[in-house]
Amino acid sequence: MKTQHANDWGAPVVAMENHATALAWWRYLGIRSGTLVHVDSHPDIALLPPGGLETLAAVDPLTMQSYEADLVAYTRSGLYDLSNFLYAAIRLDLFRRVIWVVPDYMAVSPERFRQGIERLFKEDLAGVPIRDWRSIQWDGCSCHLSLFGASVTICRMRDLPVIPEPVALDIDLDFFLGPVIGDQLPSLWCTPSELCTWLFRRIRQVTVITVSYSVEGGYVPPQYRPIGYTLLRELGGPLQLTGPQTPVDRSWGMANSEAYTLGRFWLRHGRPDRAAVLLLNAESDYPELPGTAFLIGQAMHALGDAKQAMEWYREAMRRRPDEPVFANNLAVVLAENGHLEEAERILRQAVSLHSWYAEAYFNLGQVLFQRGSLREAYWYLRRAVCLHPLSGTYRFWLATVCEHLGHTGAALRHYRVIFYTAASPHLRKLAAVRAGLLG
Repeated sequence: MKTQHANDWGAPVVAMENHATALAWWRYLGIRSGTLVHVDSHPDIALLPPGGLETLAAVDPLTMQSYEADLVAYTRSGLYDLSNFLYAAIRLDLFRRVIWVVPDYMAVSPERFRQGIERLFKEDLAGVPIRDWRSIQWDGCSCHLSLFGASVTICRMRDLPVIPEPVALDIDLDFFLGPVIGDQLPSLWCTPSELCTWLFRRIRQVTVITVSYSVEGGYVPPQYRPIGYTLLRELGGPLQLTGPQTPVDRSWGMANSEAYTLGRFWLRHGRPDRAAVLLLNAESDYPELPGTAFLIGQAMHALGDAKQAMEWYREAMRRRPDEPVFANNLAVVLAENGHLEEAERILRQAVSLHSWYAEAYFNLGQVLFQRGSLREAYWYLRRAVCLHPLSGTYRFWLATVCEHLGHTGAALRHYRVIFYTAASPHLRKLAAVRAGLLG
């Protein structure tokens, strides 16, 4: 059993560092209207910016790699990234059916499973249309819904149905890791052998298998990379195919540095104290990398050290002046500490560097609102809403500015849109209150 799975299926196995590269491979292999089994602890279906789908549909898969966003600054060069590549695959009609296999700890009981999925859609996936969310049908520790035109099933490994049609099998190593508790690295709740046994029993035909290490992105500690080697042995080993490759720019950060990748892991998992120590070690070993400086800035900001956060963000900007994410994060810290004039200047720089960076437009609108420039704040917030129309937070701020400008009708329309489309109950309640006051 240990090496026969891929041989029995006759499917190529493609290993990659970063999960988003799977999108280019699926297009490269010509998959259309297929079935995907997505074995992952994350759904990867956040929305793309406007125009992203049209751009991706118009380019060949190899060129498509140049649109994959950078690992450190997700807006730098890309239209899709680690959080939304599966959304792009669904909307580009690569898959009509998706089965998302979640780790068992996410579904220890029907109640816990439902709470976790509801929280996911209401917070992390707030851009999902509410009509799709209302289509959900619960079945113990599984659920089914229509999502962006695809039939989606979410279930545990043991509840994976028998699938007779050919599937694309997609596995992320973070699936094997249990939750992070305290200072300890996560333990394995499942082995590659156990997973492959279940998959082999349930899946009859496989067209391609994609395996993501996810170490550089901070989802898997570097010590656990060998899990991937074990998984590849279980699957028969990766094939040396000519095709899309994960773009790696070593000027951002030293992915081969354990301190760097482990620092990213702890930063992503809510331990900025541990992340800061590791990232400072990585900085001393490999100085002048902009990605390292940026991540140290994030850690310092999370620790509440605004002075250090600003210094490191400025250092990241010095090392890479054309990166809007660095400018945006610096401006956020400046605004939080009352330096609104400088925050405005830097945010104007950020939006000039990237015309569809919605977060920078939103933050600039907030700063201008605080400075009393209501008409200009309206323009930038409107731009943010155009770039991310399903963001209830962006639209709520736009409606608030409309109120201050005396545009009561426009504010009321925005509050009603929030009430009928936002997945966040808190935001919908606020919008209802404001609409009631205006109406």
